[in-house]
Amino acid sequence: MLSFLWIDKPYMHWRKQPVQELLKPFKSVFPWFREIIYWDKPMTTLMVIVAITLIVYKEWIGKAISAFLLLVVANMIGARQGRLKDKQKEIVVCTASDQPMTTRENMVSAEYGFMTIREIIQEANAAILKLHSILVSRAHKHANMVMLGLTGLAILLAVIPFKYLIITAIFHSMVMTSKLGKYMKNGQGDRRLKEWWDSIPPTPVRIVDEAPACPK
Repeated sequence: MLSFLWIDKPYMHWRKQPVQELLKPFKSVFPWFREIIYWDKPMTTLMVIVAITLIVYKEWIGKAISAFLLLVVANMIGARQGRLKDKQKEIVVCTASDQPMTTRENMVSAEYGFMTIREIIQEANAAILKLHSILVSRAHKHANMVMLGLTGLAILLAVIPFKYLIITAIFHSMVMTSKLGKYMKNGQGDRRLKEWWDSIPPTPVRIVDEAPACPK
């Protein structure tokens, strides 16, 4: 039996709206990232790959983070000088709609969102129980495979400089999202990984209501 977190639906809906309003300025950033990842603009993607590779190879990661932090400080100073706090004294959340939903539609929408969150939490619980089963070797064969993989990864990290591993991971991820990668990719590896994950027995959970039966 897997437990799930109880969330009050009206409270969840009310708390979600201000967050959505605050994230509006970042909506234009997500399409830009998508264009880079999926090679919608190949020249831009190549420039990003070259820039990231150069930063990692030259070990300029610390300098890049410093430049990003200074950019944030510059934006904060610009907002202060422009008196942005006086222009935007509050976050306005608009709940109006051109096609107003009926009470029943609102209830169905809220119920669907609540069930989605519940399913995500249940899947997270199942994943944690499966990881616990591997860590304590309840799933003996799966634990052996994980230990072998972790040992191989540890040897790679000890022998190969970390920056080369990062560069390799970047190239691999970018190639797999390109047209060539989609052509070469088959679902057999993903299917086998899913079958392997589904075959892991989760650690059993027992619910007790009496204090003396609770583990100490």
